[in-house]
Amino acid sequence: MDPSATKGVRLVASDSPSRGRVELASAEPWLTGGEVPLAWLPVCALDFDDVRAKILCELMGFKYGRMYSSRAIAYRPAPEGDPGYPITSPVEWLECTEGGGEGGGEGEASPPGDPGSSWDWPFARVALPPGAPYFCSFQTKTFAAQCEFTGPLAGVEDETGPSGFVALTGLDLEPNLCPEGDDECMSYGRVELLVDPVSPGRQVWAPVCAVPLDADFEVVVNMGAFVCMQMNNWRQSSSFAWWGSTTGTSFALPETPVSGEGELFDPSQHSAWVTVFSMPEEAGFPIALQKFGMEVSDTPCPHGLLAVICTVQSP
Repeated sequence: MDPSATKGVRLVASDSPSRGRVELASAEPWLTGGEVPLAWLPVCALDFDDVRAKILCELMGFKYGRMYSSRAIAYRPAPEGDPGYPITSPVEWLECTEGGGEGGGEGEASPPGDPGSSWDWPFARVALPPGAPYFCSFQTKTFAAQCEFTGPLAGVEDETGPSGFVALTGLDLEPNLCPEGDDECMSYGRVELLVDPVSPGRQVWAPVCAVPLDADFEVVVNMGAFVCMQMNNWRQSSSFAWWGSTTGTSFALPETPVSGEGELFDPSQHSAWVTVFSMPEEAGFPIALQKFGMEVSDTPCPHGLLAVICTVQSP
């Protein structure tokens, strides 16, 4: 018996025991067709996030958890012919609430309804064991679905290292980084990377400096795209792709000490600053910015902060 069958959550498509494409089990008859005890379904990556990733990792017995993606995890081959039962379409609208209590995943789910209806796909329970700390339910569709059968599919990992961690401020950009009344400037965001510090110690979030003009041409032209793809966990499909661009300038650092109330950017609150200048020698997919050639310094950015805006484009 698959040991993960007793947990209701498992990892596939990876040689690592703590990283892979996540799949959920359900015993709903309309999913299994009565042919197998459980239907195992992957999760659509488009409405997945780190909160859900942490919950699913906890249900598998891991201490930590976050999203993870690679091409092998995010995409699978198309089925040959009608896949029939058990249904294995990607899970959508995954919701988990605390307090599974006695019976864990045995809470109420929507009645079966008519799975053949285009718009009336019911919610199903995740087959979690008695005593599980959460109750989880989801919806799955074969029509008008967010994700295709092939993906993009969600992956998780039980790690706390820095690879893959990037943050982009957008609507919450500190107002003292733009001239007053400059709405176009405020539509961009600044970037931070989780990196090893200048002095020995815990990893820190470091603001990313504007790309220097003597950096690799690929970095100068495509830095915005690299940021946006990584921030969105490299999710893309045949119908959309993340892209990013820079302003061609940068956010100038405040010239005077920051004081007063409000969310303002204060350089004195940062102990590390990052300048990215070259692509990795062996660039595969996905490419984490932490793998690029970079310099981490305790000196604030001499030419200001990198400014990026993310958009969704049709391939």
